[in-house]
Amino acid sequence: MNNDSPSAGNQGPRKVTRPAYDACTPGLLPVDRVAFVESIHNQFLQAFSQALASYLDTPVNATPAGIEQAPVSVFLDAAEGDACLITLDLSPIRGRAWIGMGNGLVFRVLDILFGARPGAVPGARSALTDIERHVLRELFDIFVAALNTAWSSTGLGFRIG
Repeated sequence: MNNDSPSAGNQGPRKVTRPAYDACTPGLLPVDRVAFVESIHNQFLQAFSQALASYLDTPVNATPAGIEQAPVSVFLDAAEGDACLITLDLSPIRGRAWIGMGNGLVFRVLDILFGARPGAVPGARSALTDIERHVLRELFDIFVAALNTAWSSTGLGFRIG
């Protein structure tokens, strides 16, 4: 990338170094940054599982599955089968993040909140009603609060879009 505006004492274009990560080009996050992001996500998972256990008044075991980089379109296509796709606004930057919550988690939380018997076999469901979405709002708030706690050291904040 060149900056063609001459500066005092410089008669030609000067070379401008490119940042290590270009947010518009997925897959360029360096390995050391992936490890950093993975540690933040592990902190998030620990905070979220503790908050969820407290909210549901039941033990919650969360195990990290790993972290992958993928284009947004690939993630959104894969998340079509999820019960919830939540859009988050990022601050202070003007960006977005998407979270896909799978059917297993969402419908298990609903069963607990609605008082289903512990051994009851859940019915096959794939879509949420408006009432269920309303009931899950506190779950979404807990999720975002845990994200904000984990990412606070970076200065990045999340809110439901």
